[in-house]
Amino acid sequence: MLLHGLLLLFACSDPPAAPPDVRAVVTPSSVDPVAGFLASSQLYHEQSWDAVRGRVVTHLHAAGRDLARAAALRKDWAGCAERYSRLAETLGRTAALSTYTLRIRDALHAAAARDASLCLALSRGEPPPLASAGVARIRSRYHRIVAGLPEEAELRTEIAAFSEPVLPQTADRSALRAAMVELGADSVDPLGVTDPWGPWTPLEARRQVEAITAALDLRTEPDPHLLPGKLVAIVEAQFSEAELGGSPNGDSYVDTGGVPGPAGMGRGGSAVTGEAGRLIPLSNSEAANAVIALAVRVGSGPEGDRAARQVRNTGVRVLARRGAWAEALTVLASSWPLVTFDLACPNRVATLHGLEGRLRMLGGDPDAEAVLQRSVADSEAFLAAVDAAESRPPSAGGLRPTPPPAAPPTPPIRR
Repeated sequence: MLLHGLLLLFACSDPPAAPPDVRAVVTPSSVDPVAGFLASSQLYHEQSWDAVRGRVVTHLHAAGRDLARAAALRKDWAGCAERYSRLAETLGRTAALSTYTLRIRDALHAAAARDASLCLALSRGEPPPLASAGVARIRSRYHRIVAGLPEEAELRTEIAAFSEPVLPQTADRSALRAAMVELGADSVDPLGVTDPWGPWTPLEARRQVEAITAALDLRTEPDPHLLPGKLVAIVEAQFSEAELGGSPNGDSYVDTGGVPGPAGMGRGGSAVTGEAGRLIPLSNSEAANAVIALAVRVGSGPEGDRAARQVRNTGVRVLARRGAWAEALTVLASSWPLVTFDLACPNRVATLHGLEGRLRMLGGDPDAEAVLQRSVADSEAFLAAVDAAESRPPSAGGLRPTPPPAAPPTPPIRR
């Protein structure tokens, strides 16, 4: 079981000589989250505004969860509980009209409420409630054992009986998204930032159970409640042409930050042939600069902004898997200013701020939480715009997007 810890020690093939300074990376400090809001849900590739809403609530939950985790990582269990409770309240009052959006909203609301109960119990030094099923039950059982309950035999029985969840075989992307969100809400780590840097798959459930098993065997941590999050296996952190030339999801939280959702559609770019071999031997800082230059080059070619986004997303994923937070943030920052292609992605500003906040938190930036709070506010503003658009009659004329939001560089987030 020590393999899990060793994976973390050797995950970065090019470790920085000093702790990464994410504070040096400049990103826009204030961008209107609904600038360029489109007049029809179809322009967001969704059949209804409620389907758009179903995507945005996953962004809200991801950033709100990271805010709660920031409190958990400093063992502020009461603060963690308060943030999860606030997130649950926000989700609970969010509209949901269709079957699939209702499933998404309810799964995320239930997860936030469950995780608030966990953190509240930890703040009181009490065993948390036992979750009903799935990875969440295994996780809650582990925390109950750490709190002093004699339930190790029951936990090992549940671990032995665990089987990896299976997604439904369906061409309906809304149905698939709902199923993925439900499974992701069950397996997600509420205390540690262990989301995959890349698309979520059902393998994530097994990755989490293995980490909990390793923590059960070790329990060598000043606070064992945080130990599972330090033992999650690291995904291979190397560039490949399959990733560089893949088809990006318009939602970078899905494509890059492990938020459950269907994969991108269409073909990827062919302009990156041979580029992985040129990136592999570079240091992390060199690779970040090379990825940005490659994105500019492919973006100006026939494959355009779609291929450029895939290159940038790949750079962020690979560098984040290595723990090169500042370098990953440098690549992410090159997403600004937004272009017209970005406008077809609902809540694009919030997703970029959410990923930025997570990278800054992992890199030790004390103002990371301010960025995550901004992402939550961005999502709330976008949801309000969706509510307003839903109440208006359909436009009779042609629909044209407004210009994308400007994003002039501003001073870096303060120390």
